[in-house]
Amino acid sequence: MTTSLKITVIMPAFNAGKYIAKAINSILSQTLDDLELIVINDGSTDDTFDLIKSFNDPRIILIENETNIGIIQSSNKGLKLARGQYIALMDSDDISMPRRLEKQAYFLDTNHDIAACGSWARIFGSVFGVAKTLTDSEELAATFVFENMVINSSAMVRRDVLEREKLKYRDEFPHAHDYDLWARLSLSYKLYNLDEVLVKYRVHQSQDSQKSAKLQRESALRIKKYLLLSYGFSATEKDLAAHKCLTSYGVRLSEKTIDEVEQWLIKLTGENEKIGKFNQDKFRSIIEKYWKNFCIRDGNFGLTSFRRCIKSPLYLDKKSDLGIFSLLILSFVYSAIIQLKRIKN
Repeated sequence: MTTSLKITVIMPAFNAGKYIAKAINSILSQTLDDLELIVINDGSTDDTFDLIKSFNDPRIILIENETNIGIIQSSNKGLKLARGQYIALMDSDDISMPRRLEKQAYFLDTNHDIAACGSWARIFGSVFGVAKTLTDSEELAATFVFENMVINSSAMVRRDVLEREKLKYRDEFPHAHDYDLWARLSLSYKLYNLDEVLVKYRVHQSQDSQKSAKLQRESALRIKKYLLLSYGFSATEKDLAAHKCLTSYGVRLSEKTIDEVEQWLIKLTGENEKIGKFNQDKFRSIIEKYWKNFCIRDGNFGLTSFRRCIKSPLYLDKKSDLGIFSLLILSFVYSAIIQLKRIKN
């Protein structure tokens, strides 16, 4: 289906009165103005509705849910109504940089093999920093088995791809529905992240993901299992338990757990070499990164974890004194932070 409209921006909102005006303004003031903004007010009980209505701009399409149906079904409403060539996602508490849509649309216009693109994000609110997601398409696909690599509020996707593949957000993955969507898309299409900050991502205590961390972790693990099996890797329940530990922070680790994680990553590396799913050098580099991060954050063992890390066949930087020294320093710093937190608690 052809369309003259370039961009549809989808913004679900529930009791977003504190932030939504800035979010809407950041879209309406984009340098690329050939857009529609679909705002789904999901049964808000604060002043969200009045704030949306206060904008006198014909590009805004307001959808009112009579009752609160949740972010997944509200987002799917937006996907169904979208008319633009490209669909951009936007949370009601985040802010898009002025040239975000222009730059992403140009990238998709000139890279027809890419189905969706995200970007880096500046984190603000209760936490500050820059989230620098991977850019290389193959590295992105390989890293999805460990964690989500697309920041939802930075994402832009081809509408015809979603329609052709019948892709939408799924209720089966509460609080990780975005991870599920991008992971499934990555199985058949290339994704990419632009290496610049195009969105400001707000972190605050009332955030959905902060309240539901346990559900989010459970959903994420099922997505990782699905990806591993879809790629042709074998993963037992023991393997999945080890895999979960790689991105579970603040957990006390035993020597047995470290052994199991190391053996799982060695197995994963060996299987990739056999099936040839990903470039082996790139895949080994990704595995090494997660192995090093896993060892560094182990606050129980300190030097023991450090020695285990550099003696493992997973550690590739054995000839670099600087790499080993940096790893040692990071290991001690992280260990000290963990110990201080335990003292305070």
